[in-house]
Amino acid sequence: MELRPYQKQLIDNINARWKAGDRRVLAQLPTGAGKTVCFSELARQFLDVGESVLILAHRKELIIQAKDKLEAITGLPCGVIKAGYPVSEIFPIQVASVQSLIRRKRFPAAGLIIVDEAHHSISKTYMDIMAAYADSKILGVTATPCRSDGQGFKYLFDSLVVGVSPGQLIEDGYLSKFRVFRSSSKIDTKGIRKVGGDYNQGQLEDAARKITGDLVTTYQKYAEGKSNLVFAVSIEHSKEIVQAFKAAGISAEHVDGETDDLERDRIFNRFRSKETMVLSNVNVATEGTDIPQIESIQVARPTMSLILHLQMCLDLETEVLTHHGFRKYSEIKQWHKIAAYDRNTDEIKWTYAQEYIHRPLTPGEKMVSVSSPSLDIRVTDGHNMVWRSRGSEKSWQLSPAKDLASRYDGYEIPISGFLKTSGLPLADDEIRFLGWFLTDGSINLKSGQVNIYQSGHQPWLQRIFDCLQGCGFKFGVDIRQCATNFGEYERYQFYVSKGKPRATDTHLRGWGSLAKYLNKNLCRAYDAISRDQLAVLLEELHYGDGTKMEGQSWTRRSYHISTGNKLFANNLQRLCVTRGFKCNIAESDQNGDKLLYLLHIKDTQTRYIGGVACGDRPILKNCEFSSDEWVWCLQNRYGTLVTRRNGKVAIVGNCGRGLRPSPGKEHCVIIDHSDNWLKHGLPDEDREWTLEPVSLKPARFTQSCLECHHVFVPRSHEQKPYRQTVDALGQVKNILRATCPACLHSFEWEQGEGGEGVEPGEGIAIAQERGEIEELDLTLTPKHKDIIDNVAAIAKQKGYKSKWIAMYIIETYGEDAKRFTHGDIRYLARECKMSFDVATNNFKEKLATIAPPPSLGFPTIGFNEEVDKLLAIQAEKGYKTGWTFYRLTETLTFEPSVADWLYVAEKLQYPKEWAYRKKIEFSLK
Repeated sequence: MELRPYQKQLIDNINARWKAGDRRVLAQLPTGAGKTVCFSELARQFLDVGESVLILAHRKELIIQAKDKLEAITGLPCGVIKAGYPVSEIFPIQVASVQSLIRRKRFPAAGLIIVDEAHHSISKTYMDIMAAYADSKILGVTATPCRSDGQGFKYLFDSLVVGVSPGQLIEDGYLSKFRVFRSSSKIDTKGIRKVGGDYNQGQLEDAARKITGDLVTTYQKYAEGKSNLVFAVSIEHSKEIVQAFKAAGISAEHVDGETDDLERDRIFNRFRSKETMVLSNVNVATEGTDIPQIESIQVARPTMSLILHLQMCLDLETEVLTHHGFRKYSEIKQWHKIAAYDRNTDEIKWTYAQEYIHRPLTPGEKMVSVSSPSLDIRVTDGHNMVWRSRGSEKSWQLSPAKDLASRYDGYEIPISGFLKTSGLPLADDEIRFLGWFLTDGSINLKSGQVNIYQSGHQPWLQRIFDCLQGCGFKFGVDIRQCATNFGEYERYQFYVSKGKPRATDTHLRGWGSLAKYLNKNLCRAYDAISRDQLAVLLEELHYGDGTKMEGQSWTRRSYHISTGNKLFANNLQRLCVTRGFKCNIAESDQNGDKLLYLLHIKDTQTRYIGGVACGDRPILKNCEFSSDEWVWCLQNRYGTLVTRRNGKVAIVGNCGRGLRPSPGKEHCVIIDHSDNWLKHGLPDEDREWTLEPVSLKPARFTQSCLECHHVFVPRSHEQKPYRQTVDALGQVKNILRATCPACLHSFEWEQGEGGEGVEPGEGIAIAQERGEIEELDLTLTPKHKDIIDNVAAIAKQKGYKSKWIAMYIIETYGEDAKRFTHGDIRYLARECKMSFDVATNNFKEKLATIAPPPSLGFPTIGFNEEVDKLLAIQAEKGYKTGWTFYRLTETLTFEPSVADWLYVAEKLQYPKEWAYRKKIEFSLK
């Protein structure tokens, strides 16, 4: 296979870094540029000198794609280390699933380790593998060398090699040209909170449903007949999209991370052949999906982050229910299935984690908690909680914990759910027998008999007789007098033989057929137990080891079972909370050195939490935390987790391939219902990549200038407290300071107050205007480019801030500016160092407010001299820029003309627009 020039250059640059002594190199190449081809050529070079090669990938699509390309380029067969594939260690090239490699704990020899989609390499599994190859060359390849936490890769890789830009690939014909449409049927994100830097999943899903029909309409109008890939918010949303397309007579299918591998391959093949025209996906067609035939993309999922990453986390004492029981953050493995809660059906579903998060608290982030005899929850204030009003029949809602902490009325949360199971192939009496064995039974290793011991005065001896008879066992009873410090007592010993009885008892049986269940730890054999069967087992466990009261007038509705076996306690809790029973575990050391575990079990699925008006109930509220505290979370398709903290269980919320060219494909149509392309840049955007930490999120809050009322995003250092004051009550207040980019006025405000400012960390409602559908004209007009270049040169010469460029163009070239294309605005955004969407919205908003300048009038005699005097005092005393203006307005006894205000603007280096505005304001006064 002949390499393209830019691929050869990238390979040469990688080899140069290795020769320079950088053992671990990260290489960046845009999507569709041939990363697999490049690392396959490097693999061939290592094979030529006798070195074997190991390629690491985290998904089946990447593994198969890498295997095919490697075999085509090297001409050698490749081994595959993955579940379902035979072990073939004789091959010098191995393509491995990260999960399978860790699970097998046997690493093949390799001189070169290649990490595909290396932005995932921060996970512990990758790092463990890389650590095992301390002397090998390591190459990471990715299109986006940035981590979802923004921390960078400087501690994982020694150097970064950046490849060709997407714009150059399009210009050279290696990637398709594209057309971008901003649809009028946008997902309205107004009022949707941001949590941890991205939109609230539950609210976003509801908003997305409103445009499902419009997705079909816009596709039919602008991309009909094209293979169309849709990015949806959730599985339910994606399936609704598919149904809408089918109703319009358009073939459509859905795929997500839980789709069976074989079925997923069939779906992709039907999409490639255009048997299926529309493919709606949730987090599947994002990496490693090589479908050059994609001709249209519909983005139906807004995101505030360049990498989808919801920073909603649990404290480190909180455990999550996995298929292996409750596990802490350090015990979770990638191949573990975790329990999720379906908010629509109350079902417990086993699913794989989509992402693992372990991070320190961020500035401004707080912890909230609730603690009661039956609940113990502690999460970040932005963590989603599952809740509903008490007694409500509506579906469960998702809301940030801080919202519930301020809720007036109480509410309930789920604490158990229902897992669909087949049930054990056992009769109720057999389950009762297992209950007696687990509590008071044992196996005689010599005779093989099961013995069940019970005191003769207990009133439930008949239950044991009836149970053994109901099982059809051959059993006997031995009654003995036993001595204790408190006197003698009568002890009953029930014994059951293991094998099939002989002679006259052949109609009976032994316990042998139940052997796999006779495990004191409540082993995995019980996993299929049904809810009704568990209720039978709990009743017998209660008689064996439960707290029993005599003579009570009330009806018992719960069980309190004690055990010294921690594993038994944990397994019973796991079974209970997935069968609709509340189950909490408390520890007691009253039994000497050995801990006793008390299980409190009740047939209930919810727990009530009070609101701020419920003084007699525990409530969710802010709690103490350390600024250097770490938190963690897992994400899954359902957005929920079954958690445990200090033994108490609660259910809470959790935390592009279209440009490949193909025959007959002239361009790719992008229909953006969410303004993601504007927010994060168009496909041909040239980005600056680095190993250093970078910010992947838009600014966290806005502020309104107290002088000109311009709404802007303060710079990063302006978002931190400038000074502190103490009010009359002795409370410390943080004071922030910022400079308006429009009028250059500097002002201060109290954190969380002033103008339209929003305290850092709070949610921002992003308003979106609805209008007719428009295609983005990305042409850069030569005349307008010259205007921008000339104004940028003036700004650089005079040392003005970059945002001054846009204001000056609007003020001076108003009529020309109204004819700016999106391509012109994008070029302007780069010069002003602002995002495309901010530049687009602000530029058009300012242009719309431009009015013809008022008549200049005549300069007022003596006015200019007074201004000069004030400026001299300002300079002498070292006052701030705005002092002259405020002093002037305090002493004015007349209405200055426009000419007067223009003189002030010139001296204070304000734009002319400021002078016109001041004239209008004083005229109104």
